[in-house]
Formats: sequence, C-alpha cells, structure tokens
Amino acid sequence: MPFELGIDLGIKIGGSEQMATKVLLVIANEKYDHQAALSDIAGWDVRAHKGSREQAVRHVRTWLVSHGFCVRSGSQIIGDFVGFQEWDFERLLSDGWDEEDIRSRGTGELLDAMRAWRDAGRPATHN
Repeated sequence: MPFELGIDLGIKIGGSEQMATKVLLVIANEKYDHQAALSDIAGWDVRAHKGSREQAVRHVRTWLVSHGFCVRSGSQIIGDFVGFQEWDFERLLSDGWDEEDIRSRGTGELLDAMRAWRDAGRPATHN
C-alpha cells in the first residue's frame, strides 16, 4: 500500500491541473498502522477497518458519498456482495470449477462475473 499511495500522491502533487483535484482515501487495519511506513501522511484522517470487511465497505461508501457517488447503504452493498458470492460460487461449481479454481481467479475474471450477475438482475441463485 505505501508504494501505490506514493504514486497516487506524486501524481496529485506533480501532475496536471486535473490531477491536482484528485482525492484519496486511506484505510488500514488499525488507525495508526500506516505510521511505520508512511510518516509523511501524519495528520491524515486514516480510517481503520480492524480486519472487518463490513467496516471497510462502510468507510469506502461514506467516502464515495462525500464525493457525490453511491446512494446504496452499506448494508445493501454488503448484502449484494454476499448474494453475488453465493450466485457466483454456485454457478462456477455447476460449470465444473473446484474451490481452489474459484479462489485463484484474477481480478478481471471476478469483475466480469460481477457484471454478469448485475446484468442478470442480481439473482439470488444460479439456475
């Protein structure tokens, strides 16, 4: 994370005028975890998720809302993700995948599956 944040911050500071308006959200497991590697962001309001996926989702949602995005509640987003996972797991198992295959998919495949689930109307189960 420190490397990626450094790139983003460098682009914000040294980039084009459009990049100067770039906004960043930093979340970490614990509120002050970042200080060991990122002393340069002391004073930033780092959000702590304490290992909770639900808390991380809520922090990201709140940040998105503060920048004009996202109208669904944190509970709805979490529920959608759980629903997607169940649908996707069932779909892939029925197509002959095993659990290791499912866990080892790349980000592109996962995003494609999420789009397919959304485009299918967010079904609760795979037919």
